[in-house]
Amino acid sequence: MRSTERVDCAAIRRVCDGKIWSEPQPARHHMLIHRAFKELGGRLIGSEFERGFLTSTGRFVSRYEGVEVARRSGQLAKSNRVTNLTLEELW
Repeated sequence: MRSTERVDCAAIRRVCDGKIWSEPQPARHHMLIHRAFKELGGRLIGSEFERGFLTSTGRFVSRYEGVEVARRSGQLAKSNRVTNLTLEELW
């Protein structure tokens, strides 16, 4: 049985406060980091952000959680042995 939750788009989450930036496909993580950098007035430390995904339920998931969501929903072949989801696996 396939899950109804799917990986929808790239997202980044600021660790200190949980603020999330996302954009629809085919957006990439580096685009989101650039947007956050501009919104934060040029004050950005790369380690402040976790790269991940938003799911169809609006939930932020890490690259590791994203693998399981994508696998359960049929977005990844069960034979795909990836453990750290990247956008190249999806689109």
